[in-house]
Amino acid sequence: EYMGGGRGGKMAAPGGSAAASVLKGLIQQFTAITGASESAGKHMLEACNNNLEMAVTMFLDGGGIAEEPSTSSASVSNLRPHTEDEVRAPIPQKQEILVEPEPLFGD
Repeated sequence: EYMGGGRGGKMAAPGGSAAASVLKGLIQQFTAITGASESAGKHMLEACNNNLEMAVTMFLDGGGIAEEPSTSSASVSNLRPHTEDEVRAPIPQKQEILVEPEPLFGD
């Protein structure tokens, strides 16, 4: 019975080192795509059950801990252009306000 209790501790990390090496690979892909730190990648992947695509999307949509925003936004457009459009949709409304002064040049 004691052996059964000891086994319960291993359930938290199925596969042990194999799972760890898979996670390390996912973290490397995450940092390559987002330009984020490895610790940020590990945190996002854990939050997304090691789903790389979901972790990247959540990180970029939520702004994550964007250390290099220019790299992140470039990665978003390469990865999923439609996500970039959804995120940027509100911007034209602000630009319309900037256009209003133009009639002054016509006077």
